[in-house]
Amino acid sequence: MERALEDLTPDEVIDLIRAAQMDIKEAHTLFNMMVEPELIDYAIHKMGAAENRYRYLIRWARERNLSLYDH
Repeated sequence: MERALEDLTPDEVIDLIRAAQMDIKEAHTLFNMMVEPELIDYAIHKMGAAENRYRYLIRWARERNLSLYDH
């Protein structure tokens, strides 16, 4: 079971943000490799989900004055 963001340490939140950044890069790589329309749709969905997760985590961290550069 996943813990709520409020229960994580600042370093754990930063780790989630960095993981989200990697997910975005991986989704872009996947998109660039796909040739079948169905797989392109999958890659687009994965890219959108990763970007949404990243934006959410960044917004959450900013509201709590967490900085990626301090960790």
